[in-house]
Formats: sequence, C-alpha cells, structure tokens
Amino acid sequence: MVVVADTAFEAKQVRRSCDRRGWQWVVPLNPERRLAGKQGQRPKVRSLYEQLNAQDFCRVSFRLDQGERAALARVSPQRSQSGKPQRTYWVHHRTATIHNVGEVALLFSTKNDPTASGGVKVQKVLISNAVSATTEQLLAWFALRWQIELFFKEMKSELGMCQYKLGLFARVVAWVNLSVVSFCYLEWYRWDKQKEAKGKEKEFWQRLRTAGLKEKIRQQVQRGELEALLGLAGADDGHQRLRALLDKIGGDPAAAAA
Repeated sequence: MVVVADTAFEAKQVRRSCDRRGWQWVVPLNPERRLAGKQGQRPKVRSLYEQLNAQDFCRVSFRLDQGERAALARVSPQRSQSGKPQRTYWVHHRTATIHNVGEVALLFSTKNDPTASGGVKVQKVLISNAVSATTEQLLAWFALRWQIELFFKEMKSELGMCQYKLGLFARVVAWVNLSVVSFCYLEWYRWDKQKEAKGKEKEFWQRLRTAGLKEKIRQQVQRGELEALLGLAGADDGHQRLRALLDKIGGDPAAAAA
C-alpha cells in the first residue's frame, strides 16, 4: 500500500498512521523544511540541490499505461496512441535525514534537461519513507495522485456532488454521501462487467470513466424499457394497455383517474 498526497498532507498524523500499518508514502516537500541537526545548525532542504550540477541528474522515463500501474492510471486509448503517457524527468535521488521526520528518500526533479537548459532548476521535491524504492517507482507512484483530482472532478461534474442547495449541514452530508454511493455503484457495475469480459472488451471496461459508465447504465435501462414494451405489445390486450400507458405519460387526466 502506497499513500500519495499533496503538500498539505505532509503531516506527522499521516506519517504516524502509515507507520502503524506498514504503509509507504510519497508526497511533495516544502524545500524550506530543515534537515536534522543541532539547534541553529539545521540547513534547509533546498541547500542540498543548490550544490548540484547537471551531471548529478539522471533521465527517467516511464509510461503509466503500461505495466502493473496501467489499471490504476486508466489512460484512454486516444492518449495511449498519441504517446502522451510517456513521462520524462531529470532526477537527483538521495537519502537524507529531515528534522522531526527521520531518514527518507528525497527526489529533486525537473522536466527540463539540465544539460540543455544551462543550469539546474529543480521544479519539485518529493519525500518518501520508501528508502529502498527506485527512482522510477517513486515517480510513478506520485504520478498516480492525479487520479484523486479526477475523482473529485467526476464527482462534481458527473454526479452532482457540489450541486446541493440545502441549509442544514446534515442534509449536505447526506447529499455528498448519495454522490459517493452512486460512484461506488458505477465502479461495482464496471467490476461486474469486467468479470464477464474478455480481450479488448475487458480493457474497454477498465478504462471507462464515470461519464461512460453513466451512459452504459442509461443504455441498459432504455433497453430494458424497450424490451418491456415489446413484451407488452405482444400480449392479447397489449395495444390497449400501451395506449393507457401513453395517455398517463401524456398527462391525460381521464387516463390517470382510470
């Protein structure tokens, strides 16, 4: 189990919780944090990469749509064909001891080739308790964090999580819970379809996101309704019952009373 988060969650509560469970974590680090040392003699983390030159960085490339992480990344076929999932970074990987944290792995990374850009410009610093993990593993784990952002985007845009107009907080919580239950149902539906799928069809269900799952549910419901209508039309009194049903849908008061 690997926990990924943004800088706001680089906190002792998260680290302590992971340590109890034996989980690994990787998060961005504020370079203003201090290294371990005596009081008044704790340099900032940024001092470590300010001493580096271009030769201290190695090029690391990987694809999220291939290998053991592909199921988690859920890269669309269009992005896979375009080559966009290919990620390339220049990274300096080392271990260090951070004040109030302990020994950790540190990754100083940039998307720009330092040998071509005329100098080292570190864009992100990652910290992890997985000191034995490879550079590619740490980068790929953190790259999957974007799925968290996509989850909230889909919850808001596809399942209406933010579209409540309720005064009481308890009702807001209930609304959010309803959105989460809807998401869980869609994911269960995906899992159920994947069990029966084979070959490319299994891959199709794996990559389908919330909007696509909603559309598949809608199509299934429509098919069920049409099949019910066909069955009704084949009955002896089918035409009469269909007319009565259409009258109710059309709002005929007489039909509704009947």
